[in-house]
Amino acid sequence: MQKDFKETEQLTREAFWDVYKPGCDEHLVLCAGPFSIMNDYQRKGHGSRLMEYCIKKAGESAYPGIILFGNPDYYHRFGFRNAIEFGIQTKEGMNFEPFMAKELQKDGLKGICGNFYEDESYCVDAIELSKFDSQFPFKEKHILPTQLNL
Repeated sequence: MQKDFKETEQLTREAFWDVYKPGCDEHLVLCAGPFSIMNDYQRKGHGSRLMEYCIKKAGESAYPGIILFGNPDYYHRFGFRNAIEFGIQTKEGMNFEPFMAKELQKDGLKGICGNFYEDESYCVDAIELSKFDSQFPFKEKHILPTQLNL
């Protein structure tokens, strides 16, 4: 089990390194995403199948919708829209295109509005991240024009 965990963490780290920001901390929180697909297997539908499966399973629950931060070019194809369309904004009262929501039930987010407060587990301590990253081969962090400006 520990071997699988470390391999999964390494895979996620490789898949998301410098994608949204310099380095990567997406792999530190247990959630429905990010989906980590090895570079050689990307753009072959694997991530889409995982996303569709998760949306289907979530839709079978009593949850009215899903909120996420992600790449709009990717998530719009699954029906995610800017969260402000539902009257939902970040805890700071902000809105930006990578902050999205999707209804899981008909009119599931109707009447749900206000500020979204993500769980504190999403807050990453820089020292803890540095310790965690030290378990893996060194990778240089880069600031790239394709990264999200959050």
